[in-house]
Amino acid sequence: MMNKSLILFEVQNFSQQLNVCITYLLLIIQVCFMSIFCSCQNRLNTVNYSREDLEGTWAIDIEEENILRKVAKDGHREYSWRHFTGDQLGIKGFSFYKDSCDYKAGFYDYADMDNGLPLPIDSKTIYKIASDTLKIWDLGKSEWKKILIERLTNDTLVLREVEDDRLFKYHKVKKSSQTNEDFDEIILATVSPDYLSDEFYYLDKQGAYIYQKFDVRGLDTIRYPIYRYRLKSSQLETIKRNFDYVDVDSLKEEYHSSHLGDRTYFFLFFIKNGKITKVINDDNGVSPDELQWGYVPLMYLRRLVSMEHITDIKDCPGCIKLREQTPAIMKEIEARLGWDWDIIRARKVK
Repeated sequence: MMNKSLILFEVQNFSQQLNVCITYLLLIIQVCFMSIFCSCQNRLNTVNYSREDLEGTWAIDIEEENILRKVAKDGHREYSWRHFTGDQLGIKGFSFYKDSCDYKAGFYDYADMDNGLPLPIDSKTIYKIASDTLKIWDLGKSEWKKILIERLTNDTLVLREVEDDRLFKYHKVKKSSQTNEDFDEIILATVSPDYLSDEFYYLDKQGAYIYQKFDVRGLDTIRYPIYRYRLKSSQLETIKRNFDYVDVDSLKEEYHSSHLGDRTYFFLFFIKNGKITKVINDDNGVSPDELQWGYVPLMYLRRLVSMEHITDIKDCPGCIKLREQTPAIMKEIEARLGWDWDIIRARKVK
């Protein structure tokens, strides 16, 4: 009798254990099934972009550059200091082709600096797309720069840097019917009050390129050396093409930065028949990409060519024209900066 009871107990115990094992097994199968289902669903939801989808030229949408950032609507519209790529302040945007891209921010050798400007390496590089990840070859660091594509349509591109919540919106741009052929001269004046570093960059239609430092605190202090370079036809055409996407008439005259730290003011003067026809103040480099694609390479050009030191400007027509425009340029700069110039002039400029 005892043996039968023991056998019955063992059978019941085994049955219970078997039921528990079956329950766990079913649970494991269910979890595996859900994991496989979710994985398949994620693969279905993953967008696979191609080079054809990206082909074209893209500029930041400055009215909504960081679409998560709230912008004050009162007073002057302030634009953010764009540092999406982690690179030095400068030009942004892209031109994508079938087998290469123009990374408009450019790549630099920061070990080779001259008065705050690193040595440009190039902006033309290679890229590839893996699913929703854009990879651009960084010529400076010799590594792939990874950027996530959040959204891409015919005219809108939204990007997010890896491990960053900010979303940056770009729009596709086309060449403007108005080019820098409409102007005889372009003069860039940079003013950096925190570093007391002010500079002129001059370019005319004949390819005369002039560089000179000056002191914004007084016109009579423009006593710095002046340098010139005659651009080759190919170099001049490249500079001209950099302005292809700029519609100067549609640009504002003031672009104010929301950045509170050290700043540089970029003043761009477009000149026709000896008269200034348009002045643009780009506070800290927040103007449209299309404009920066034009003027920033003009500034970095002096790092790429051998400039000639000029001691007598009478043999330098471009130097003479720059000197003739200087009083009008300084007047415009003073008015737009809005500083207390009486106090500034009362101090001795060393």
